Amino acid sequence: MSIPLDAKSGELEAANPRTSKGLTAFSAYLLMSIATLSWSGNIVATKIVMDDFPPQILIPLRMVGATILFLLISPFSLRRRFERARGDWKTFAGLAITGLVLNQGFFMTGLWYSSVTHAALTFSMVPIFVLVISRWTHMEALTAPKILGVLVAFGGVSVLTFTRAPLESSYRVGDLILLAGAVVFSIYTILAKRAAVRYDALTLNVVSYPMGSLLLAPVMAATLPGFDWGAVSTSGWLAAAYVLILGATIPYLLFYKALDYLTAARVAAFGYLQPLLAAGFGIWLLQEPITRGWVLAAVLIFGGVYLVERE
Repeated sequence: MSIPLDAKSGELEAANPRTSKGLTAFSAYLLMSIATLSWSGNIVATKIVMDDFPPQILIPLRMVGATILFLLISPFSLRRRFERARGDWKTFAGLAITGLVLNQGFFMTGLWYSSVTHAALTFSMVPIFVLVISRWTHMEALTAPKILGVLVAFGGVSVLTFTRAPLESSYRVGDLILLAGAVVFSIYTILAKRAAVRYDALTLNVVSYPMGSLLLAPVMAATLPGFDWGAVSTSGWLAAAYVLILGATIPYLLFYKALDYLTAARVAAFGYLQPLLAAGFGIWLLQEPITRGWVLAAVLIFGGVYLVERE
């Protein structure tokens, strides 16, 4: 049983772990942990792949590749899934526009001008936007511990960012674009939470990704034919494969499944871990040093996540 929407108050209530489509608290948090780990690595992989693929190529390439993968995952039930979505195209169009087209467009374009740590900082604003939007729509209560947790974790991300790289003029442009992406992804989280009550994870992705590809068709027609595919390096292809499989496909399935049990704000709170994990991957793969500021940021981020999650 999905998290029910109370008809009187309009608030999402916590589902019984034994009846939430077979999920328990442990399995729901495990799914979100795997998705968070994949998305954290995706930030670094996206930055690496941009050495070979500019955003105008990477965005439609990611969309088409993920669409093909999702269609291949469910070849014998495509007709049934599209029939289920018939009459509810507004929901799937909203998911495609916010979560796939605009969010990924802002994210990759902003990352092109900015950096991994700045991307992590701006996307840590997602839980703040989710909580505010959820409060406006009467989905979740904006309690004092949640607000405190948001502020503490945001302080940790700020320490992580401002002790790593100075704010340059090009970063400001990228940061503004990334911030727009964080707002859009917050809206997507709310829409996905509502849609997950009515549809399973695979149906949501199988239907929304082809719609996203159709929306990006003009971009594909203008950019893909003239691209020099032979100039792409081996590392570029490997990073692109990561972005496609572990950035665009598997985490979204886990994300929707976890939404069967967790509230939207709790799912978004996992975003606090992404700056820490992305920094760890940067230290490992890019040989970035560990500083006292990095350690302080880790303590603040985990403290903020605890404050948000303990309710």
